[in-house]
Amino acid sequence: MTAYSPEYVSSLERRIASLESEMQNLRETALQVDTTVDGIKGRLPTTSLMSPNFLARAFTVWGTTSSHRSSSLCRSTVSYS
Repeated sequence: MTAYSPEYVSSLERRIASLESEMQNLRETALQVDTTVDGIKGRLPTTSLMSPNFLARAFTVWGTTSSHRSSSLCRSTVSYS
């Protein structure tokens, strides 16, 4: 087994301490983000646009755009001359 120099071991110990500190900071940041996301979710409207189901989102968009198209078609075809 190879013996490592004291300087190398010391640098590894400092690196480990640095990584442990960084990991603790990341954990704290992740907890803050979780609470922020939960707060934002509470303020969003309930709509199928936010559904995890692709078909629900697709039909929501399709229904919205088709209703706008039909109403604009109705307005464009009516003339009072």
